[in-house]
Amino acid sequence: NIPTKTGIMVGLGETMDALKSTIEDVRQQDANLLTIGQYLQPTKKHLPIKKFWHPDEFLEIKDFALEVGFEHVELVLRNLLKPFSFDLADVYSAQ
Repeated sequence: NIPTKTGIMVGLGETMDALKSTIEDVRQQDANLLTIGQYLQPTKKHLPIKKFWHPDEFLEIKDFALEVGFEHVELVLRNLLKPFSFDLADVYSAQ
């Protein structure tokens, strides 16, 4: 059993329903690790952010992905200069 990972970028106009449908479709292809990245506009020449997803929405997405069978789900924020990632549980436990 080889672990497989996929990632989804959000913030360009997708809806929660569309995102959940995509997560279900990807899981049906046996992916078991998922990253969800908030799009961050690197420069004014790039597409603008249509939505900055709230941390509560990311928790809803994470819970949904785990419910449909993903083993691990992580939020990834990145721009061209400083990529980083964190688990929302760490963010909330630090509060």
